[in-house]
Amino acid sequence: MKKFLSAGAIVTALAITAGCSNTIVIKEKEYSADALELTAEMNSMKLSDIGYARDLPIYNGEKYLIGHGDQLVVSVWGRIDLGSQLPAGGDTRRNLSVVSEDGEISLPFLGNIKVAGKTAAEVNQLVTDLYAKIVDRPKIDVTIVEYRSQQVTVEGAVTRPGNYPLNDVVHTVAEVVMRAGGVSDNANTVEAVLVRDKQAYRLNYRSGQLGLSDVHNVRLQKNDRIFFPDIDDNYVTVMGEVGRQRLVPIPVTGLTLSDALALSGGLSALTADSENIFLARVSDGEQRLYNLSLSDNHLKLKKDDLLVVAPTNLTKWNRFWNQIIPGISAGAGVSQMYYNFDVDDNRTPNN
Repeated sequence: MKKFLSAGAIVTALAITAGCSNTIVIKEKEYSADALELTAEMNSMKLSDIGYARDLPIYNGEKYLIGHGDQLVVSVWGRIDLGSQLPAGGDTRRNLSVVSEDGEISLPFLGNIKVAGKTAAEVNQLVTDLYAKIVDRPKIDVTIVEYRSQQVTVEGAVTRPGNYPLNDVVHTVAEVVMRAGGVSDNANTVEAVLVRDKQAYRLNYRSGQLGLSDVHNVRLQKNDRIFFPDIDDNYVTVMGEVGRQRLVPIPVTGLTLSDALALSGGLSALTADSENIFLARVSDGEQRLYNLSLSDNHLKLKKDDLLVVAPTNLTKWNRFWNQIIPGISAGAGVSQMYYNFDVDDNRTPNN
């Protein structure tokens, strides 16, 4: 694994405000290349396009709907020649009916029967009505023995990432996360994401855990994807002339320059120079410093990017550079910055 310093590791501490003793310590860290592979649709989404999982329907006792690939056992009491006829592997005592791509099963004397989209109870009633035409008062039993038609995916900071089937006891976000072994200690449960039908939804799983919302009871659907980012990995540092200097988490759907500034309280009206916003980034192992402006508002930021909004009066170099490299004089600060970075004036990095 290739090891390199994050952009934030250029400095050891960042002053939150001028004259304030509070600091954020940025540590050197080795990152792996493993990450969630998002679809092209996800990568192109804007934050304004993202919904909220709390607005999705919650589970309200709905029964499982049978679909393609599910395995059923249809039994007719006293008539082994009726009902399911496909041998169940090595179990000679039980025969199966597997739902086809057309959503059908085949039964003796009845032929193909549409069962997709129905509950087990509804299929039971359907088969009973059909066999009642050829058998006197048939007693039917329909059981789902393998749930395969409705898979959901849990990825990211959970104990056992992977695909999990929805069934008669697993319906909700919380239930499938439990099947995945629960979230990891380093999971960002506030910034999780649920993707459904190419639409992303913010998932504040923590609020459900605290009983502040019903988001953990959201009813899942086939092909839903849940992703918990690692709380340690996905941050951008914003400093300088903004409303609130802070670490800004990067949602799975991405973070633009304008998003990061807005989440930091915006530019300071009296002191910020909107034409001199500096971005420090490590790219291919090389440290670079870019001179941006508000016209670059759609630029996608990356993990460990460092944004510094300069003051309007750039003669105040000590104040500006000491926020980036505390304790270094103005002249030394500028020299050190140009020494460490390949400076691209008025150019933006390639995303």
